[in-house]
Amino acid sequence: MKPIPLLNREQIAHVLAIGAPAVTKLEAEGLPRTNPGERGALYDVRAVVQWWLDRKTRQTTAQRAPGGLNEVEQRARYYSERADSLARENAQKSGRLVEPELIERVLTHAVTEIARALDALPSQIKVEIPHLRASEVQLIATRIARTRNALARMELRDAV
Repeated sequence: MKPIPLLNREQIAHVLAIGAPAVTKLEAEGLPRTNPGERGALYDVRAVVQWWLDRKTRQTTAQRAPGGLNEVEQRARYYSERADSLARENAQKSGRLVEPELIERVLTHAVTEIARALDALPSQIKVEIPHLRASEVQLIATRIARTRNALARMELRDAV
């Protein structure tokens, strides 16, 4: 295995994508240095990268929000929810998604018209079949009323 060359402060700052003054601050937090106490700091890149990753892991764990999510998880959730919201808006604009209130209005109107038509059936049948007795027309009206009442008791969860 080839030995890893030691890097100076500017080089290690470049590797970590930070400024050189930040490297000095990180030394105070425990950034490993091969020649502590000497001028012209040198750093083993493997040890520094491992220390950096461990530090980021500790920070991420420590930054958990009350909901149990760290900053990265919170951002991921935000972007996921934002994408869902945009998809919902696009579906509404393109007509592939209809608001529940509109569906409710349309269904209420349809049910009202169906009820009106059902209520009219006994008298229409009596006109079309004049020889029906009143008790037979009443039987038809009763059956229609039972059916209407059963339909009126239906709820959305019954249909799903």
